[in-house]
Amino acid sequence: MSKLEEILAKMAERSLEQHERSLEQQAQIAQQQSQIAGLIDAIKIMPGVQNPVAVTVQPAAVDPMIARADKVQRLSMSMRKTNRIKDFKASNDSDIRMFIKKFEGELETLKP
Repeated sequence: MSKLEEILAKMAERSLEQHERSLEQQAQIAQQQSQIAGLIDAIKIMPGVQNPVAVTVQPAAVDPMIARADKVQRLSMSMRKTNRIKDFKASNDSDIRMFIKKFEGELETLKP
């Protein structure tokens, strides 16, 4: 019977420990709930929560130089990707004016 008593004593200790742990967990849960309730009350007191503040948003002013640089960058990328603009090759039958006219036409089609 001594083994049986030892087993019963161990079981009683374990159940007591589990009960203590569950009480601690319940105390922690109650503390967390009280903290949450306190935070909710603090948020309700904050200005702007009950009556929202009117905010006017204005887009940031774009510097003209930055806008131009961006356009030039996009145009440059488009020119590199297209196959329609060829390099001018000087020869007896090539006409620079015709090349410039074609180049300007293609440039106009690539502009955003």
